[in-house]
Amino acid sequence: MSGVEDHGRKPVNVMLAKLGHMSFSMMFLKAKDLGIHPGQVPICAYLYHHDGCRQKEIVEALRIKPSTVSVSMERLEKNGLITRRPEEGHPRIVRVYVTEKLRECYRTLKNVLEESDGILLNGFSEKEKEQMCEYLQRMIGNLEQVQKSEKGSRCCGQEEL
Repeated sequence: MSGVEDHGRKPVNVMLAKLGHMSFSMMFLKAKDLGIHPGQVPICAYLYHHDGCRQKEIVEALRIKPSTVSVSMERLEKNGLITRRPEEGHPRIVRVYVTEKLRECYRTLKNVLEESDGILLNGFSEKEKEQMCEYLQRMIGNLEQVQKSEKGSRCCGQEEL
């Protein structure tokens, strides 16, 4: 068993993957009519909070590939959720602006996420909810430390809604 004893407890990665998949699937069902793919939610959240940013800023903040951001920008623009315009006086610099449609979608997504949180945390006491968030933040911190030590490492981040 490669040095890991099994005492009936599933590996944390397996449980997190299942939780993520189930949560992602639920969000997909609720978000599909908004013109946003669930994988674009972090980008939309970032744009909502950083209207007028450059694509490069999204790449750096969310630690995702430039090509991924580029494809998402094209889809979001096609769906009328963003506009891209050259910066005044610097035509080579393109800024991304959210439309009212994205603002409305964001408000709906925020409600979907709150509903999802309610489902996920149903039956947990307030103390348990706080502990869960602390444990997850520690896990995120652990992974961020590893990524900082591995040059060139990229991962998808999530902007808080």
